[in-house]
Amino acid sequence: MLFTSQDNTHNWASISLYLPLFTITGVVVFLKKNPKSWVTYFLKVCLIIALVPGLNSMFSLFNSSYYARWYYMPILIMCLATSKALELDYDLKFGIKIEIVALFILTGIFCLPNKVIKESERLSVALGKKENIETEIKWFKFSDVPVLFWQCIAFSIVFMLIVFVYDHERKKSGILKKISIVLVVINIINFIIFINSTIAETIFDSEKVYDSFIAYEPQLNDNSVYRIAHASSNSNVNYGMIWGYMNAGCFNSVEANEINDFYYNIKGEKRNMMSRYESEDYPAYSLLSVKYIFNLSTGDDLNVEINPVKMAGCSLYDKQQCYYIYKNDCYIPFGFMYDYCIDDKTLEEYLDENVTENKYQYKKFAMLRALVLYDDDIEQYKDYIKLLPPSMLENLDEESYYSDCENRRAKSCSSFEYDSKGYCAQITAARKGIVFFSVPCSDGWTVKVNGIETEIIKAHYGLSAVAVEPGENKIEFAYETPGIAEGKMITFVSATVLIIYSVLVIIQRRRRRVVRKSGEKVDG
Repeated sequence: MLFTSQDNTHNWASISLYLPLFTITGVVVFLKKNPKSWVTYFLKVCLIIALVPGLNSMFSLFNSSYYARWYYMPILIMCLATSKALELDYDLKFGIKIEIVALFILTGIFCLPNKVIKESERLSVALGKKENIETEIKWFKFSDVPVLFWQCIAFSIVFMLIVFVYDHERKKSGILKKISIVLVVINIINFIIFINSTIAETIFDSEKVYDSFIAYEPQLNDNSVYRIAHASSNSNVNYGMIWGYMNAGCFNSVEANEINDFYYNIKGEKRNMMSRYESEDYPAYSLLSVKYIFNLSTGDDLNVEINPVKMAGCSLYDKQQCYYIYKNDCYIPFGFMYDYCIDDKTLEEYLDENVTENKYQYKKFAMLRALVLYDDDIEQYKDYIKLLPPSMLENLDEESYYSDCENRRAKSCSSFEYDSKGYCAQITAARKGIVFFSVPCSDGWTVKVNGIETEIIKAHYGLSAVAVEPGENKIEFAYETPGIAEGKMITFVSATVLIIYSVLVIIQRRRRRVVRKSGEKVDG
């Protein structure tokens, strides 16, 4: 239970696994004295859950991702047990002996050798390197962050001594107040040490990261509108937004549901806080209007990529700073028309029956050939877009990818502009059609075509599309957060009522003062 998480990115979760040390003294005494208490049963159940992976996963909706933060719940109950043991004046000697034994065992385990990544490799691994990683055996490296481990051991000893002092001096007046002050001071020191030690143990120098990756501004010399993507790393997936570009990927736990739906349907996996597109997802780059793909070098040598990019239709554009920059030669501008559409059920049935390998790669090829729509929309817009013949789903590959991208590009918007309130595009259509935009079809969006408000069509599992007529079409999408208008009205009404109430209170108080003064004069 105490050594489950070995992930540097979850130091808070890892630290939570050492916290039970602080409460062992009181817990073991309370459990021994109260075998039938609900606290005892609760902690036994939590122990079983912690040791059984299937049960453990119920705290993350039974997915395969291990998440240790649920341990805070039993830890709080252990704190309650310790408090009850102190409150009921239990003899704590037995608990102190058990904690001493636990500290010795854990310290001994920590001293054992462990296989760790070589220091020279840690930056590259942090930036996305997954293969040919050099390791070495080191003593005293059982924990990823030794400083934090020793900090927990030290403070466990300090807290145990405090409990020991309280156990012997509890009858003296003022002892609880003194111990409380000491605990507050210790917790402040503990927090300061934790922050400084985590900064000191950071796996790469923060200034180097800032100068090389974050403050760096790529020189793309391209005035068109496009997205960029990062091919090989978790840590820099958001940098494009700092640089002022639109990102295809994003590390953010708060996203529109439509993004999650789209991501799952083209990747076959849940988004899990991050939208991330690998080299094999290159059809998605064109679908999402990605024009440039950034790939990191090792940092020490610009001529060595962490994971070399091998994508169809992409060519090396430039080498800048720590980045290889690739250009997507199959880039499709924002807003493009489809000739055909297909419903999800038909597409999935075809994939299940005919595609045995790389199903989601094939699915992305298909999504560049036909727009995925709901059945109701296919019926409603049958005059705008044709249903894809089954034969056109056959033999989709890299060659068909090039031709489909070219066909979509030939029917793309001539202009695309965006700001914080929405986006505007213009397209000349030879016939009635449906224009697709790789923007979530979330509540709050409205669209006008040539000044006339029309319906937004949900396409490609949660993204946006709109019907257009032959000729010139000006498409204007505007966004307003759902509920913001109602919130403004409630705020206005509430503020008005508050102002009126405040004025009435002031008037009433002044009248009372006048009445009191007049009464004092009469008495005089």
